[in-house]
Amino acid sequence: MSRTVYINGQYIAEEDAKISVFDRGFLFSDGVYEVTTVLESKLISFEAHLTRLHRSLRELDMNEACSDDELLNIHRKLVETNNVKEGLVYLQVTRGAAERDFFYPDSDTPSSLFLFTQEKTLVNAPLAERGAKVVTVEDQRWSRRVTVFKVKTISHTLDSIQCYF
Repeated sequence: MSRTVYINGQYIAEEDAKISVFDRGFLFSDGVYEVTTVLESKLISFEAHLTRLHRSLRELDMNEACSDDELLNIHRKLVETNNVKEGLVYLQVTRGAAERDFFYPDSDTPSSLFLFTQEKTLVNAPLAERGAKVVTVEDQRWSRRVTVFKVKTISHTLDSIQCYF
């Protein structure tokens, strides 16, 4: 049985999930994301994630995809439907599907909202048990404007940390 995901108002099997090729998240990485931990089938620090999501959307002048209550209900339904005991819920909001242009689409263009769950061992993870060696290098992103650091965009890379397992 496949996972159920949520896309733009619909709960759907992951293999049937589709995003428009004209979605600005796909074309321009024009979106934000949040990842909420799930332990014992409960969402951890959900309010803090909502706060950061609102801040990220504000910083990029993006529309809210739905209300906070709706987001909470979507998270809970996905955790229940997919029977997630330990893992995460990934949420992504993009500026939506519009003609490809460098200008933002009209403000009435609906945002795209996509969520999925992932069952994952977090508490007793093998890596946490055995540890990992890491090497850090200077991260040039930190020399940019301060508002950039407050936004979790879907285009960030982890080039600042190299892990050796």
